[in-house]
Amino acid sequence: MCIRDRYQRRVHGILFQGMKILEKIREGLGRKGSYTREEVFEFLFWVKIIFGFTIGITAGFLKFTGYPVFIVYLAGVMLGTNLYYTKILNHVEDSNTAPELYMEHFPESFGIFMLTWILSFTFV
Repeated sequence: MCIRDRYQRRVHGILFQGMKILEKIREGLGRKGSYTREEVFEFLFWVKIIFGFTIGITAGFLKFTGYPVFIVYLAGVMLGTNLYYTKILNHVEDSNTAPELYMEHFPESFGIFMLTWILSFTFV
């Protein structure tokens, strides 16, 4: 197998994974009915990762520094989770799962946010 074939196979694998992620997000936003706990957490995982990546890249390219970037990131993650939980899933705020949803996958998303912010700020 030549290098070109390996490269094409790897690119196709990455694109296929990206399409699966987008399909999960589309499914999480569009489907009506009941969701399992795992489906909700998986959807929120990918949304938080994409949001952290986007805010990190944007803040780095625009050379933003300081605590306002953290505040925008935290507010966006919390507001997005709240909107998904109350508007799309139609749950009331007093449920036992609500605090779990806010903190679930937050460290991963924060890590992606920090990594992309630092790298894009440094190398652009």
